[in-house]
Amino acid sequence: LHPPLPSYSVLLTPSSMANRASLNTSNPGIKRILSEVKKMESDPCPEFEAHPVENNLFDWHFVLRGPPDSPFEGGLYHGRIILPAQYPFQPPEFMFLCPQGRFEIGKKICLSISQHHPELWQPGWDIRTALTAIQSFMPTPGSGAIAALDYTDEERKNLALKSADSSKNSLRACEMLDMFTRIFTEKPNRSSGGAAASGSVAASGPPAVRSSGSGGEEGAVQSRGDK
Repeated sequence: LHPPLPSYSVLLTPSSMANRASLNTSNPGIKRILSEVKKMESDPCPEFEAHPVENNLFDWHFVLRGPPDSPFEGGLYHGRIILPAQYPFQPPEFMFLCPQGRFEIGKKICLSISQHHPELWQPGWDIRTALTAIQSFMPTPGSGAIAALDYTDEERKNLALKSADSSKNSLRACEMLDMFTRIFTEKPNRSSGGAAASGSVAASGPPAVRSSGSGGEEGAVQSRGDK
């Protein structure tokens, strides 16, 4: 019933954009991404950490804390973001690269902020906003959406306990573990409202996120509870 882990070679597949050495900094999309990199560094969010790979600004990895008061609490989950060439006018792709019991590993997840729903994406949203929204969405039912899973609370709690090691292993395979020292060593401080209280998210809050049910998208993955 549980999907198999993907080969780590899949995690290393580069997207089609050029490396930083050949960046056209007059390009609005590249300027926007560089601005987001600077914001992440100057105003880090305690709920997640995200960085582009060394030679590709359009290929990001993140580690996200599990949302509080949920079976994911205490978890540290590694994932990947692929930005389209038209970013920020088109939405990113998101996937998780370690087990968490909510989304299939290595599969593009279907959310209203993802490439599955470009008609709902707003250019004012950014990586920071999207990660905040994904965190808030994790405790919701999978309900047969694409790449969704409905593990039991107990299974999710067990995966949360193992998630730091799982994420370190997948980051190590991607040669990015050294970039994520902060999230693995810093104690979360959620007294001020978590991710929504930090940086650009505080101004407008995360977008309302939804996924498409099994009747809303062709080829939707059935949730574990439906099998």
